[in-house]
Amino acid sequence: MKSVEVKTKLAALEAARLKRQEEREQAEEEPKMLHRVSALEALASAEEKHGAKVVRMVETSSGEVVVKIPHEAIMNRFSDLDDPKTSDFDTLVMGSLVFPGAEKFTEMVEQKPGVRMAVAKGVLDLSGFRLKELSGKS
Repeated sequence: MKSVEVKTKLAALEAARLKRQEEREQAEEEPKMLHRVSALEALASAEEKHGAKVVRMVETSSGEVVVKIPHEAIMNRFSDLDDPKTSDFDTLVMGSLVFPGAEKFTEMVEQKPGVRMAVAKGVLDLSGFRLKELSGKS
């Protein structure tokens, strides 16, 4: 292939890639906005029901998650753990979850596993539990 042909082909392929990317982003935009609307509605409802100081919206790479301070028994069990496992973080988060529902949250975690820890950190912060305490460091 001649240099001109390579440049032409490269430009066409790059333009097609950018078009596909733009189409994907447009297709994903509305569901993201609808999720955020639902999250903000859930946050407002939870603040009204529980008080603004005990609920929080955690922004994750998969969308917003609304949590409330977990029941004291759940926090006590969690804080008594020397080496929390993934299932312990799941119990903590699921016991605090306001929005989305458990099934949707599980889908979010399956797509991006780091979402679990981002939300768990939000729950722990909201509860006044410092992550340094978790690792035993001061």
